[in-house]
Amino acid sequence: MKDNNPIPLENPFDQVYQYWRAVKDRIAPCHFPENFNVPITRIVAFSQIPGDDYIAEEIKKIAPNKIHLLFKDALVRNKKFREFCNDILPTDFKMSKKQFEILRANIIPSCRLPTPKQANLLKYFSAEDQIKLLDQEQEKSARELGEGHRLIFGVAGSGKTILLIARARILAKRHPNWKILILCYNKFHFSNSSELLGFKNTLSGIIRSISISVKEMGLPLYPLL
Repeated sequence: MKDNNPIPLENPFDQVYQYWRAVKDRIAPCHFPENFNVPITRIVAFSQIPGDDYIAEEIKKIAPNKIHLLFKDALVRNKKFREFCNDILPTDFKMSKKQFEILRANIIPSCRLPTPKQANLLKYFSAEDQIKLLDQEQEKSARELGEGHRLIFGVAGSGKTILLIARARILAKRHPNWKILILCYNKFHFSNSSELLGFKNTLSGIIRSISISVKEMGLPLYPLL
């Protein structure tokens, strides 16, 4: 309710089913063995409704059987939340490091290390592919860099460009309508960054076309890179 007027909301049970379906679709390209089933637990949280509230009782009556309900009580107390997770999460499921990396790369494409072969974030990987991921510190920095200006120090080869590209990809994913500008110090960094972002040929072609057009017009062409 807002100003005594009802506000239409999406059905949370429908939402969690769509999320479950999307995760299943990203697991399928992994090509895991037939008897290897990755468990996906569906949880709907009601952060403002106590578990003993009459509304909670009504929600329990209409909730689908395969969905676990999480109410305010378990969310505000770490011990209860831990007990809730221990009760519903499988404890005997195991997977190899390689399987886990493939799974992460497909479910969270932005965790992939920016390389020319991994530039296309829409591509899925299978168990036969060789992949490289950002380490935990790189991924954390790329996600939590924050707003405003940042000055990053590091010797050559320490991963400054990798962090820049990873951050740009995350921002592009979060804000698809944004126009993100990356300025490079020289042609090498421009070429390298373009390749890691996956649009080297397209952008180079645009710049080359602009250069030719300017020359044909008889205007002076000043090097920008």
